[in-house]
Amino acid sequence: VGTTSSVWSWAVADGIADAERTCVAGSHFGGHAALLAAARQPDRFKCVAALAPVTDLPALFATADYDLSKSPTRAALLLARIGAADPSGIAVEQSPVNVAARIKQPVLLQWDPVYADTPADQTARMADALARAGNPAQRVGDPAAAAGKTRSALTLERINALVDFVDARIGASR
Repeated sequence: VGTTSSVWSWAVADGIADAERTCVAGSHFGGHAALLAAARQPDRFKCVAALAPVTDLPALFATADYDLSKSPTRAALLLARIGAADPSGIAVEQSPVNVAARIKQPVLLQWDPVYADTPADQTARMADALARAGNPAQRVGDPAAAAGKTRSALTLERINALVDFVDARIGASR
């Protein structure tokens, strides 16, 4: 999140980005960072888009795919990425699902079966938390609707939804 803030400051100061027309986006842990950046710095971003975001760290680490006891190396890397020594050290506010009420910007949440290592319920949990906070997200990529679609069709659906979402919030590029 600190890197996102630093890049935003640099881009605005150098005239590369218009402070009134920026959105933050990312996928997987980048989606996690985008959602946290929107919660922590709501005045900076006009919208947020997250593809298969990690939104609830304790719930993620409780899944079989992320059982940290199976791989000490993976555990160390993931925990270092979020700044915790062990899973018990994960602060509540490090999970976007727990700070959803602070996100005031429009949010696009996308799920994609290619990101199978981010369970679909991570996106669903965030959507529910945002709805409870009065900021329902636009959602793309329902797991049930993905069945039978080609990879290309799913990618095109996601890209078109992202472009339409950003254009509606900050306008087409000038």
